[in-house]
Amino acid sequence: MTAKKEQDKETKHPNNPKVGRVGARGWTPPNTKGDMNNNDNNNTDTQNNIQDNTNTPNNLKTKKFQLRYPKKRIKDPTIYYIIKHYNVIPNILRANITEKQVGFMIIELEGKEKNIEDSITYLKSQGIKVNTFKTGTQLNKNKCTQCSICIAHCPTGALHIPDKKTMEIEFDRDKCIECRACIKVCPFGAIDDLNGNPDTDI
Repeated sequence: MTAKKEQDKETKHPNNPKVGRVGARGWTPPNTKGDMNNNDNNNTDTQNNIQDNTNTPNNLKTKKFQLRYPKKRIKDPTIYYIIKHYNVIPNILRANITEKQVGFMIIELEGKEKNIEDSITYLKSQGIKVNTFKTGTQLNKNKCTQCSICIAHCPTGALHIPDKKTMEIEFDRDKCIECRACIKVCPFGAIDDLNGNPDTDI
């Protein structure tokens, strides 16, 4: 075996357990094309898994309800109960106790449709009146003078001015949570609640 062939023989690089070639020009790494392909495949699999998780069907529903509690149920932990037993996520939009010692609440429930239905069945079994929430607030444009006082008191932006040129107030029902703040501050009675006043009508 000549000296050149002796230098070109395959051996293990001292810092690399894989077989490479030590030649006259120094270390030549082994063919890593297969390894690169494996890495590419692994990366593709990871990306596919991420996409699968992102595209997982979301079967959760969100529904909004009005709850009216009798006096004897005001202190009961009914919301905690439905969270624990029916796996729903509540979002309390408004709650108060009226002068007649009756509880009033507007709440969103998020969860599987059956779980929401079971939660409502439980609440009704406790003597709580449950109604599907419908926004009763309405803006009477014939009475409105565009004073904008209501906008400053609206916490959700349901009352807003979309066009700064006209400065005309618009009402977005989907954003309204029936907090009644606008009704209380309007000096001209331009905002009404078709659901009535929960503070006096319950």
